[in-house]
Amino acid sequence: MTSPAQQPSRPRVYPLHRAVVRASPSRWRLIWASLAALGLCTVVWIWLPEVVAIHTRILHASLAWTRFPQAPLALINIYGILPDQPMPAWPPAQVSRGAYIVVALCVAGLLVAYRRTSLVRPFIGLVSALVAAGILGQMTGLRRIDGAQFGQMWLRAQVVVWVLLPLVTGFLFMIPVRRAASGFLWMLGVQAAMVVWSALRLAFCLMLSHFTGSLLLAAAWFVFGLLADLLLVLVGYSLVLASSAEKIREGSVPDETPQFGVPGDPGGVAGNSHTLRDPPVRTGA
Repeated sequence: MTSPAQQPSRPRVYPLHRAVVRASPSRWRLIWASLAALGLCTVVWIWLPEVVAIHTRILHASLAWTRFPQAPLALINIYGILPDQPMPAWPPAQVSRGAYIVVALCVAGLLVAYRRTSLVRPFIGLVSALVAAGILGQMTGLRRIDGAQFGQMWLRAQVVVWVLLPLVTGFLFMIPVRRAASGFLWMLGVQAAMVVWSALRLAFCLMLSHFTGSLLLAAAWFVFGLLADLLLVLVGYSLVLASSAEKIREGSVPDETPQFGVPGDPGGVAGNSHTLRDPPVRTGA
């Protein structure tokens, strides 16, 4: 018998999917991505008071557009380096029995979805636990959070996201594209969209807390907080990859058409090499 080290390596049973390509960014592209990320981080840090002020204006404009009942404003302190921001200070709502019934039906629906789906079971289980924690806290009379306190926690988390976001988008958007300027424009677009997206989500959460008190605040913080920020980045990254792949298929970048294969196998899997414009052809038995 031969030892495992002497046994010949077995070929792959299934070839790589034709949508999988190898990306080998050049050293200069990595340098440009690093410079763009650090530069945008610096700009956001310098203009952070103005960015927070724009976020506050969008928040109040959203609440006014929905004709939501006016509430007294309270100045909240985000961090010591930032000016205080006015935030609607609705007192914790007194939840009626109807709200408990609606929330209980929502939890029952989540449990049914938990049993019937397997892909999102961890997500559904966590949301159900957060809703149950909100119900328990409301019924036992734990410390309730008003609108100003919720807005303060929200902005403290979002400020950190805005400052550190270019360190992620710099490499996600600068590397897959053909031109570095296009990737930088994607970075700016996602950075601006993140501020608007945060203000709209905060307005929804404040209106939700006005009617349901602390029942759904924990679940809303999880679903509409950092998870929604991550989804926005993933949407932008997906659009960048789709645009780059489409340009490769159309032949607009023929000199950088990637080859299929794995490291150490220049000819591709099982001796077959394909490009995006020449997909592999499968024949039946």
